[in-house]
Amino acid sequence: MERPITFTNEGQQIVGILHIPDGEGPHPGVVLFHGCTGSKSEAHWIFVKLARRLCGEGFVVLRFDFRNSCDSEGNFEDMTISGEISDGLRSLEWFSKRPEVDEERIGLLGLSLGGAVGACVAGRSPLVRSLVLWSPVARPKETFERLMAVKGVEIGEFPVEQGGFRFGRAFWEELPRIHPLKEIRFVKGPVLIVHGSEDRTVPPMSSEEYQEVLEKYRLPCERVVIEGADHTYTGTEYENLVIEETVRWFRRTLAERRRHARP
Repeated sequence: MERPITFTNEGQQIVGILHIPDGEGPHPGVVLFHGCTGSKSEAHWIFVKLARRLCGEGFVVLRFDFRNSCDSEGNFEDMTISGEISDGLRSLEWFSKRPEVDEERIGLLGLSLGGAVGACVAGRSPLVRSLVLWSPVARPKETFERLMAVKGVEIGEFPVEQGGFRFGRAFWEELPRIHPLKEIRFVKGPVLIVHGSEDRTVPPMSSEEYQEVLEKYRLPCERVVIEGADHTYTGTEYENLVIEETVRWFRRTLAERRRHARP
């Protein structure tokens, strides 16, 4: 079953889709965080495909638009990473209280900037028992400054417009205070990091940095590089690979955990 849902954060409406599997619950669950200028469907609908695949495996899945993006309330010019972290924490709170969801078996997945948001949220929330990062941004300030320089966009007057999106002053001014590599140290569960070898938006070195931090603090992690894949795993071959790796991970770290815990 796929059901449109809404919840609120800081007085604004957030719009999403809840995927509910057949059978008696509660089920393990996964929440998806989209990237910058993305949406609850993401590029070539990869979040829809992932959510349906996970749902078929017995997971409840929530995919939603952060405030100021797509169908959720607000204007993109007011988007900030701290605001998306707040939305992410609120989404987990809302999701964990659903009767279909086993609150002890909740996973989180973030793509690109959503990966940085996911790292921060997972570091702060005890609800996240398993984390997957796709093409994650590790250093937001450096990443966005580099991307704007490559595109020849001056960061001087605000808002900064790029690709039809207007980035407001608050977004740029808080970038030096966003540190996902520091926050992921406090994650409560295992982490899978996936990256395409041909990612030109967020180079694979970014995910190497996450891996180094996790290994330094002796936190369980795995890193998978998909040879030939771009930033959003464009193409059926790459799409299938990243989805299968993700399903494998959540099946092992969430779906099978309760089964093994029983006598």
